[in-house]
Amino acid sequence: VAAFPPGTQRAVLRLQAVQEEDAGQYVCEALGEAGVTFDVTVLDVGSAPHFPEPLGDVEVEVGDSVSLLCRVQGSPRPRVTWSRQDGKPVVGWHGMPGVSPCRAPGASLDDQAVYICEAKNEFGKIQAEVKLAVTGQAAPEIALASPVVRALPGQPVSLPCVILAGRPFPARRWLKDGQPVSGHYSVQADGSLHMDQVSQGDAGRYTCEVINALGSHRQDVSLVIHVPPSIELGPVLVTATEGADVTLQCNATGVPPPTVTWAKGTEPISPSPRYHLDPDGTLLIPSSSPGDAGTYFCTATNAAGFSSREVQLSISTKPRISVNGSQASEPITVLAVLGQETTLPCEVHGFPPPLVVWTQDFPVPSPPSYSVLPSGSLRLAKPQVTDTGLYTCTATNAAGNASLSYSLHVQGSCLLFKMLLLRALGLNVPPGSCTLQALAAPTSLVVDLVILENDTASLQCLASGLPAPGESVLSPSDLQLLTAWLPASLQTSPGTRGTSSSQLDQAGPSPGMGSTWRSSVPSSLMLAATAVWPPTWPVSPSSGTTCR
Repeated sequence: VAAFPPGTQRAVLRLQAVQEEDAGQYVCEALGEAGVTFDVTVLDVGSAPHFPEPLGDVEVEVGDSVSLLCRVQGSPRPRVTWSRQDGKPVVGWHGMPGVSPCRAPGASLDDQAVYICEAKNEFGKIQAEVKLAVTGQAAPEIALASPVVRALPGQPVSLPCVILAGRPFPARRWLKDGQPVSGHYSVQADGSLHMDQVSQGDAGRYTCEVINALGSHRQDVSLVIHVPPSIELGPVLVTATEGADVTLQCNATGVPPPTVTWAKGTEPISPSPRYHLDPDGTLLIPSSSPGDAGTYFCTATNAAGFSSREVQLSISTKPRISVNGSQASEPITVLAVLGQETTLPCEVHGFPPPLVVWTQDFPVPSPPSYSVLPSGSLRLAKPQVTDTGLYTCTATNAAGNASLSYSLHVQGSCLLFKMLLLRALGLNVPPGSCTLQALAAPTSLVVDLVILENDTASLQCLASGLPAPGESVLSPSDLQLLTAWLPASLQTSPGTRGTSSSQLDQAGPSPGMGSTWRSSVPSSLMLAATAVWPPTWPVSPSSGTTCR
């Protein structure tokens, strides 16, 4: 009990070098005339927090467990808390209060920081820093692999992704065309991406990505699904006109893009002036000819297989008409014998087979005496004088047309004097009463009249032709026919000779020159008519005619 000086009203209890045993309940009593009073004070004896030993920095390797020691003393026992100097929260730490927390399952690069240990109680608080260093890190690294993997539809495929380095061990994921894979894909234990049966839809760019605290690594691999070639359907028959450029298409698809080749029949086609091959597989044949017609084969080939297509090329050729193997541009003269069958040939070449039509430059007799043979030639069974004229054979197809003309002349046993008399003497001759001779190349009829009193006038028609007029004489029937046509002033008794004014002289022709008849006419006018006729049968001298 402490004694206070008399007269004082306040007293202080001082304890020197307080010890833990000094802790307890202290009672202060005050006595006075009026009575006694007291007050109780509890003394707790303790100490502020303090670190019995300095805190040291800690260094661990990636993946190791972490222990941060923070030993602190104080009374009452201080409360210890941990924080990071960078302000990030401390998550997942465990330990005994006031001793040391630990980090499981192991340290990572994210754990590397400066940590602050704080201890406090009723008597104060203290702080200390601990630097945690995480060592042994390695950035991820992926083993090199082929950048392209090729496969056929239905085959199994594995895309490799082997991690060579990385500490901490990197996380791995697969992407297809930039998006995470899903569906029928599976990741194997070695990290490869596996597909049991690939299809064309699996083709694309795949990416293996690995990541750890030090960085990331990506590797791309392209999956190519080979597709056998396929040739687009097109015309199997191509028709072109001779001389036109021909284009044969061969649109082929496949993976990888196929190579296109051409063949005609069994012969491969190489680029040449005759054939042009475009990179897209098109075959160009400039200025096509009939020899280009045939069967062409287009073949597309790649690593997955091949495909082929057949094209039949047909070249339409303009009709060609030939005679004895050669072509003729001018009308061909044909000499026919009255009543004997005659054929006008029309040998036509062309593709497609041309249509042959015959035309005439004069009205067709009725009924027709001709027919068109399967070969295209025109057959006249019994040609008549009226069949003489120009015949034209016209051949036509899709490529064009061609024509050939024949100048047909029908000859008989009658002299050509009918024509001469019509032109020179102005006589009217009934149609059909005499057969006219047709010449291969008749010359122009030239008539010269020289009229002198008591002299001779000559009317001549010099003729040539094919065949050339030969030596012949008039038969009695020819002479009678001639006499019947002449006017009375020109007629005389048949069979007489001489140059008197009442006589008609007949003479056989000189070779190639013709025949001349002379007669006396009133006013002492003498006419001489010279004509030609086709060769006829021989006549003996006993016929009464003279051959000059």
